[in-house]
Amino acid sequence: MDKADNTKSKRYKFRCWKCRKEYFGPLEITGQQKVIVTCPYCHVQAVVNLQPYYKELRTVLKREEYNATDIQREEGFQPPEIFPTLKPE
Repeated sequence: MDKADNTKSKRYKFRCWKCRKEYFGPLEITGQQKVIVTCPYCHVQAVVNLQPYYKELRTVLKREEYNATDIQREEGFQPPEIFPTLKPE
């Protein structure tokens, strides 16, 4: 499988930690816990913590012919409406 197949690049909304303005920007979801973005208004860099938005998704599959239940677990990305940003350390 190609590395590009494991990534999701989309435009998301961010709120700047410094000027508090909201802006849209691309964000590539690759499994990284933190990413750096730049505010187009005040031009400061900001950190977006993605860890809280990874949730475990559970799928329950029932098979009547075998009277068995399979539970599949996977991690899913559930982004907020607006990503808060943090001042870089």
